[in-house]
Amino acid sequence: MGRITADRSRIRQLAEQAGEPVTDLILKALKKGAVERDEPPATLFAACPNSEAVTRAAIRAAKKHNAPIKYAATLNQVDNDGGYTRWTQQQFLDLVKD
Repeated sequence: MGRITADRSRIRQLAEQAGEPVTDLILKALKKGAVERDEPPATLFAACPNSEAVTRAAIRAAKKHNAPIKYAATLNQVDNDGGYTRWTQQQFLDLVKD
């Protein structure tokens, strides 16, 4: 099994510095950007990745609408033993990156 490393993305670093969840930071940025552009607020698209088809469809929908996406995976779906999707965290990450 491959080694899982911590997410050190810029957005995660900013969230850690602000002491708030990544999702909250993203939502605040979306709202601020909409206000600055005098546009309606955006919605954060969330999907439950219970199959490869759902995971890929969520990515296509988010890309089509230029929207950020949040996956809400339960431990029963994605875990060290593979969950019922048979995905470890690394395998899920590889699928999303693909």
